[in-house]
Amino acid sequence: MKWSKLRSLFITHLAPELQGRIDVHAASYPSGGRTWLSFDGHEIVCVQAPGWTRQVFRHSTCADLHEGQTLQLGDAIYTLVHTGIDDCLSSDNPLVQAVALLDRRCGKRRLKAWADLPEPSMPSFAAALLAARLVAGGQPPVPVVCEHCGQTLSHAWP
Repeated sequence: MKWSKLRSLFITHLAPELQGRIDVHAASYPSGGRTWLSFDGHEIVCVQAPGWTRQVFRHSTCADLHEGQTLQLGDAIYTLVHTGIDDCLSSDNPLVQAVALLDRRCGKRRLKAWADLPEPSMPSFAAALLAARLVAGGQPPVPVVCEHCGQTLSHAWP
């Protein structure tokens, strides 16, 4: 599927409060590529190759491979737009789980269940996207803590 079509599908799957506020971008370089999400024009998360580095609020963490899957944001978005929301939220791929939190099919009860998870049990990637969804809905964001180093990651939410 062409990137422009996938991007359009993803944007149509966003929750109403995120329409016009979240955007997804991709760039290809001779040495690899990168895909990132922006909130109100500010980059919040990205996945970059080679090396499969994740960044949350420009804080880099090592992205482990889970059961042979590369954790690519484009692949996660493709899965989201072609899979049911329950399957996405229970996926073994943490990027699929994270982008599912932005989906219009993920309602208030599901968001509350994720927001009520203890800080260390939620990956920072998912916490950053959940925080964006909550801020867009007029609620305070969840704390975003790097699951590898324990550093609290902050962002000046608009």
